[in-house]
Amino acid sequence: MASAANGSIGFAFEPTATPGERIGFILAYGNVTTTASAANQPSGSTGMRCHILVYNNTATGTVTITGTDINGNAINETTPTIPIFAGNAATDEQGRFDYLTTHVFGAINASGITTTGLIGGQVMINGVPGARWLMPATAKITPKYGEFSPKEHRALPDLNTHKIQTVKDVDIQFDTTLYPDSSLFAPFALVNSVTNPSTWASSPSSPTSLLAATPVSGSPLSLTTQPTAPGMKLILVIASASASGTITLSGTNPDGESISESINGSGNGTYYSTMAYKSISASDIVVTGFTSGTLAVTGVFGWNPTFFPSLNPFSLTTEWYTGTDSVAVPGCVFEELSLDFEVDKEFKLSMKGLGQDYIYLGNRSTNPLSGQQTSNLAQPVDFPLPVWNGEVFIDPLSNSPGTTQFGDLIKGKITFKAPLEALHKLTTRQTYAVAYRKQISVEFEGTADYTNLLQAEQFRQDFKQYLQFTFQGRNVGAGNYQAMNVIIPFKFNKFDVTSTPEMAAPTVDFAGIGEYDAGIGASYKIVWANTRTAPNYTS
Repeated sequence: MASAANGSIGFAFEPTATPGERIGFILAYGNVTTTASAANQPSGSTGMRCHILVYNNTATGTVTITGTDINGNAINETTPTIPIFAGNAATDEQGRFDYLTTHVFGAINASGITTTGLIGGQVMINGVPGARWLMPATAKITPKYGEFSPKEHRALPDLNTHKIQTVKDVDIQFDTTLYPDSSLFAPFALVNSVTNPSTWASSPSSPTSLLAATPVSGSPLSLTTQPTAPGMKLILVIASASASGTITLSGTNPDGESISESINGSGNGTYYSTMAYKSISASDIVVTGFTSGTLAVTGVFGWNPTFFPSLNPFSLTTEWYTGTDSVAVPGCVFEELSLDFEVDKEFKLSMKGLGQDYIYLGNRSTNPLSGQQTSNLAQPVDFPLPVWNGEVFIDPLSNSPGTTQFGDLIKGKITFKAPLEALHKLTTRQTYAVAYRKQISVEFEGTADYTNLLQAEQFRQDFKQYLQFTFQGRNVGAGNYQAMNVIIPFKFNKFDVTSTPEMAAPTVDFAGIGEYDAGIGASYKIVWANTRTAPNYTS
């Protein structure tokens, strides 16, 4: 039974080198055969859904894919019966059979692509990343087609005789509040590249040693030092191993609840716990595999990624379960991020952009639809940041940002704009081929209690100042607070005073822009303080 209350949004970051749907990645366009092997194995930490396209077949039949999920469990999926190709469509691309698997494949067996009954025609299988993270938000995602209907003399009174679709785009808007962990996708998707920042500073700056490098052959293992209260995210380093393996952790979270998790690794490397641990009981680190390797464990309260303007942000694949249908939207690119706040209300974060395609999961003839086909993802546990716990600072460029508090702001809106052009090319596809970025800007508008002329003079003289916003959350340990800090080298372009007899006191509505400043090296800087989202977030 359909229920909007059960809707969900999930996403995965796409590789910056190969964003969007991977066309022909699993199986290149070619004639239908009884069996075939994947041209490439599904990639990415979450695996891929297989987008099966069949063209010009002259008999009905099915396509089956057999393989494993990302955990090595055997899975297979068979399409519903594929009808004979609809020859009355305007193009092969529109008349094709189209199916996106409900399973997410980590690998496809040799000769793991089979057909039954199909005669003639061609088949192609694309790759679409599976979602990794749940996004606590609401979505408005709308596919749209351009249209063309020739206006011609045909000795008919009818205006429209042969309407066709042109290109396809997808409008996207996400609305949420501001979270210290769950909202981190926003700066990555709008302003950041994979190498900026390349290394996330941690709190403390040198992670606390909890277990020195110890041979995994001694499993189960125990920490020599417990995490610092109230709890820490764990960093696990495997070295000198000759095989892949699994680390299972059991302990308590900062609230004292029992928790456990298993972390799979492909060999030597750095791995991160998904949860924060207050304690790990004796012999509650169980290692399997990682033959001949050692395990070292350290802990941190959080990480502090910093973001500057970039023309190479991440794109996303979004999965959306509306409560009725389940869809995947690859190639999501964003061009506007707004942060709207008022002291006595909630924080509003909104992102707008475009998607490459809008693909339904599973059997499209099922009636009525029931049940979620998108990925089941772990619930985020972070609390929203309250607006009233924020601070504003205004400083001359001779000061460091965040020095002088400005205590009169009542409400405001920060808007980051990264205009883009989604370019369609002659590749026999309706969807965009590549998205190009234009120059990035930041704007601010706000309302303040009008108590003095200090900022009026800055407006008159057109001076640039550091405007800093700090929205603070909870203490995650040793005085390290989760926070979002936005620093803007700011110039006014509006300063309007309002005073009427009905008002208790005059107010001023002001606005302006961020301007490049050598002091911070950009027109804005975002510091995401003490997030418990680990540095492997985008992988």
